[in-house]
Amino acid sequence: MISIALFANNSFIHLAIFSVMSIIVTIIAKIPIKVYFKMYLLPIAFILLSLIAFIFSISNNDITSLFSIKISSFFIIIREDSLIQAISLITRAFSTISCSYFLILTTPFNSLIKLLLKYKVPVLLIELTMLTYRFIFILLEEISKIYRAQDLKFGYNTMKNSFNSLGLLLRTLIVRMIKRYKDMIVSLESKNYDSQFYM
Repeated sequence: MISIALFANNSFIHLAIFSVMSIIVTIIAKIPIKVYFKMYLLPIAFILLSLIAFIFSISNNDITSLFSIKISSFFIIIREDSLIQAISLITRAFSTISCSYFLILTTPFNSLIKLLLKYKVPVLLIELTMLTYRFIFILLEEISKIYRAQDLKFGYNTMKNSFNSLGLLLRTLIVRMIKRYKDMIVSLESKNYDSQFYM
């Protein structure tokens, strides 16, 4: 499905893939609809920022535009071809994201590792995937702990406090992640780690 979504140049195919994946995840896999669509909030932010740069152009005239705004001696315009490409881009993005979410929400990580080993994917790549997966959860755990502590001390009650707390959170997070990494190295060495994970 991801391959079809990437290589097909038809927005209707992309929408069909998105619909099928969403139905399978929410109805068959029984992932709550609210949780499923909440997962799209972060990708939507990135996609919308990309689309702003993609749709709008700067030109000396507005002859070929669908919409234009004159600012000083130039025009900010929206052309028909850029709008069509933007629609294609957004439908493709959502169809590929839905395929990725289907894999994430329906397949345990251990099963993915077994599948990668079965198909002789290089061990180094599997280990990198495993460590990245582990560090994502360590990162989320640390962010949650720091944020909860700051929130209890009214660290986010005003805009100024929010910016200060966010800066402090990032600084503390870096220090804690380095410490967790060092702890992991010590833990591995105490178990006679020989540069290879046995799976």
